[in-house]
Amino acid sequence: MPIEKFKTDVWTTAGARFNAHRRLRNKQNASIFCISLLSLFNISIVIFEILPTKYNDNASLLFSVFIIMVSLLEFSKDYATKGERLHVNAMAINDFNKNLTLHQNLDQALLDEYQRIKNSCAENHEPYDMELFRIQHRKIFYNEDSDYSFWWRISSVRTNNIVRTYLIYGILLTCAVGIFFFQ
Repeated sequence: MPIEKFKTDVWTTAGARFNAHRRLRNKQNASIFCISLLSLFNISIVIFEILPTKYNDNASLLFSVFIIMVSLLEFSKDYATKGERLHVNAMAINDFNKNLTLHQNLDQALLDEYQRIKNSCAENHEPYDMELFRIQHRKIFYNEDSDYSFWWRISSVRTNNIVRTYLIYGILLTCAVGIFFFQ
C-alpha cells in the first residue's frame, strides 16, 4: 500500500470517529430531552388534572412506563462514554496522522502502530460515520458525482441517520402528545 493511500485511510478513520462522537453525543442529548419531556407530561397530568380523573392514573402509568423504557434502553447503551472513547481515539489517530508527514515509506512498524491505536478503543464507528466523512470531503471522494447524484447520496445518508438516531424518540413523543392532548 502506498503511503499516500495509508495517510488517507488514517485521516478518514479519524474523521469517521469524530463523526461517531458527534452522533453519539446527539443521541445522548435526544435521549435526555425525550425523558425530560415525558417527565414533564407526566407531572403536568397530575398537577393540572388535564385528563378526566378516571384517566389520570392510567395516563400517568403509561408515561412512567415510557420514561422507564427510554431510560433503560438508552442509558444501558452509555452513549456518552462510547462517544468520549471514540473522540479520544480520534485525537490519537489524528496525532499519528500528523507524524506520518515525517515518513516517506510505509513500513510494518507504522502499520502496527496504527493498528495498536485503533485497537486501543473498544468502540468502532458506524459505516454511516465514514460515509458522512466522505460526503463532507466531496472533492476528494466524490468529485466525479453529478450534483444530482451527490444530492441523493447526501439525502440517503442523512435520512438513514435521522431514522436510526431519532425515530424511537419521535414515536414515543408522538404517543405522549397524543395521550396528553387528545385524551
